[in-house]
Amino acid sequence: MTGPPSCASPGAPTFSLEPNGGGVALQLDPSKWREQVHQAYPSALRVGLFDIFGNELLWSSTNGSSSTDATIHSVPASSRLFAIVDDFPFFWPLTPSVHKVDIGLDDDDANGSDGNAPSVASGHSHRRIVELQVVSHSPRVLIADGVLSPDECEATKAAGAPLLEGSVTFVGGKSTVAGAASPADPREQPRTSSTAWLNSTWIEGNGRHALSAQRRLAALSRLPLTHAENMQVLRYLPGDHYHYHLDNGGSRKIHGRVLTALVYLNEDFDGGETNFPMTGIPSDSELNVRNVYHVREHFANCQVERGLTVRPRRGSVVLFYSLQPNAADKDWMAWHGGCDVRLGEKWAANFWWHLGLMRTHSRQATWSRTWR
Repeated sequence: MTGPPSCASPGAPTFSLEPNGGGVALQLDPSKWREQVHQAYPSALRVGLFDIFGNELLWSSTNGSSSTDATIHSVPASSRLFAIVDDFPFFWPLTPSVHKVDIGLDDDDANGSDGNAPSVASGHSHRRIVELQVVSHSPRVLIADGVLSPDECEATKAAGAPLLEGSVTFVGGKSTVAGAASPADPREQPRTSSTAWLNSTWIEGNGRHALSAQRRLAALSRLPLTHAENMQVLRYLPGDHYHYHLDNGGSRKIHGRVLTALVYLNEDFDGGETNFPMTGIPSDSELNVRNVYHVREHFANCQVERGLTVRPRRGSVVLFYSLQPNAADKDWMAWHGGCDVRLGEKWAANFWWHLGLMRTHSRQATWSRTWR
């Protein structure tokens, strides 16, 4: 979204304000930034101004409350800011192509309970800094290696292993369990993996490394754990797959999923690639991207020759968005699939941030709109 032209006073410092996730910038005058922000986003009840690392620096609401004048003067001149409206989440901007992200101390017990790393204290281990690389603009996909340690990967697998059941997939609002689907040939079934849900309360009391893994994902996404669903652990045996799908498609229960953190817990297997077939496909393509059957037929359920293919590496994380920035509208380019495992077992985990949970837990819950 673009805004009105800058009307900064001569010689006054200005700030660059971009839409959530990046885009055409509006130059803000510190003396009249509130008016400019609400003029640029007239339908928003509240606008937060975030820095490039997902930290809210300023905010203003239509009820007249806002950050103080002292706060605006503490923001460095020429800062690059991003406008997040109401209770929608921060989106990583697509530029620069690599973000260096602090995901906490290597000492797992030193990580803060809210998923944000505390200050470094004397005697603590080194901080874990990862490079989050933008690998696709449409859909929005970012990848970071070395997010989870081997211990965190193994602990997550161990927590999920005794709870595994047939994975559920949604079609037309109805759920189907892997192994009980039709057609009878597993190769034609849309999803054939096993799934375990890790209760966050249990993890907090029993799963030190698994909890540390979740906190690192929160730090990587720049979103709090309270806005995420329970972690889902996945096991794929030889021949298992998940044909092309949207993480927020098939049921209203999951329509609010906005961001997925897909974590690879091992790499000692063949196949099992994750493919985003729409990367590089023009938005005006004649393909009916709103029909799951058309997408699966067009791209042969899951393949690795077209689009973006991610080959699993232990501890690496794929972040991708399933909604548009500052909106509850689906990103119809976010189709992806897990291709057949050819040899060995693939272990992974999903962590989803959900608009419904954001609305429930948002500190702006009193003025939050109902998302649809």
